[in-house]
Amino acid sequence: MVQPTRWEQADERGHWHLWRRCPECEWRSDAIHSECEIDLFDAALDRGTEILTEDLRTVVRENMERVADTFATALAADLITADDFS
Repeated sequence: MVQPTRWEQADERGHWHLWRRCPECEWRSDAIHSECEIDLFDAALDRGTEILTEDLRTVVRENMERVADTFATALAADLITADDFS
């Protein structure tokens, strides 16, 4: 959950000053990291984004299936009329 909030190139070549925070627990940190460390952190962020995106797709799909099932049940029970769409 840790996310970068700000970054700027550090005085030392190939290093970055990175500010981070966790929106879940409000942990905060700032430190200087090498480009290699930043690349690893960036890759971890990308993996986390992919996981969250897939979770979102799953939740949306499950919610839409419930809505469709509820609508189909209401149609089958003749609970929906043309007046419901005006």
